Amino acid sequence: MIHNIEENIELIIKELGYTESDNLFYYDDLYKNKKIKLSLQIQKNLKDIKPYAFYCIDNKPFILFFSKIENKEERQKINKKIWNMQIPVVIFDDVNCIKIFNGSNLDFEKKELFLIQKNELKNIKKDDEFSYWNINTKSFWTKYEEVYKNKKINELMLENIRYITDKLKKEYNIEFATKLILRVIFIRFLIDKGIDICYDGFSNNIQKSQQKLIDISQDKNKLYKLFVYLKEKFNGNLFELSGELEDNNLNEDVFILISDFLSGTEVLWTGQQSFFPMYDFDIIPVSLISNIYEILLGKEKQKKDKAFYTPDYLAKFATRQAMGGIKIGKKLRILDPACGSRNIP
Repeated sequence: MIHNIEENIELIIKELGYTESDNLFYYDDLYKNKKIKLSLQIQKNLKDIKPYAFYCIDNKPFILFFSKIENKEERQKINKKIWNMQIPVVIFDDVNCIKIFNGSNLDFEKKELFLIQKNELKNIKKDDEFSYWNINTKSFWTKYEEVYKNKKINELMLENIRYITDKLKKEYNIEFATKLILRVIFIRFLIDKGIDICYDGFSNNIQKSQQKLIDISQDKNKLYKLFVYLKEKFNGNLFELSGELEDNNLNEDVFILISDFLSGTEVLWTGQQSFFPMYDFDIIPVSLISNIYEILLGKEKQKKDKAFYTPDYLAKFATRQAMGGIKIGKKLRILDPACGSRNIP
């Protein structure tokens, strides 16, 4: 019997046993199922990549199910977004076969997720290792321990940023390298969020603005003019220049290096190119970015720059106390102008 695409993916979900779980949801459920307890950010991400269905553990997507996607470029875009979400298991229906991927591991050159298993549709059985009954067993994780040992996105990002800051410090003697790179990351964060910073050449067009940042980063005067503008706009310590422009070490090579890093052409110590173009800060949790800021700035740097971070547990407690038992509805918006970058789930 020949199944159409929708019937194929339904057959896969059924045969693997996920229809028996209350934690299986379909794409349409994101708009009408009140039982979904995912964060608003995760719901936004899922609406963007449009999986056919998804299986959750601890109120987080654990498995994504996709029907056939013919367009290679579209598939690559989805793979990139899935990797930024760090979903452990991704199951694609390829009409005649089922392909299972590690959604937390990406081949950066091919922009493809790491393939774990490929099986013909007719061979799917209830005792499959990726079935509902086996996915959470000890034996499954023992067998696939090596597959999931890959570095997570926060580790890779931290390595990338440490590489570029160490190179700026050691080879170019830039003492404020960390702050310089964190500024660039903050700007990319704004761009990826679709925020128009109202500066010449930037708009809410994400791809064009990303390229504009790469172009500006090649030129010291242009980049620092942007910093000055953002200092006035945000009035934050991050863009406090403190005489940096007079530093003779800020030569042309410094800004070519920064631009190469942003564009992904800079080769790291591993022999691989920088992964920076693959990061999507519209998907990556802001709490992860805050943690990287904390790690890179360090305690001494935090004291010097007056940059301090509230622990998550204390931020949540303070938020609940301030709300005074008010239930947050869809139409209620709350502004905390002093919240900084800390994300409160």
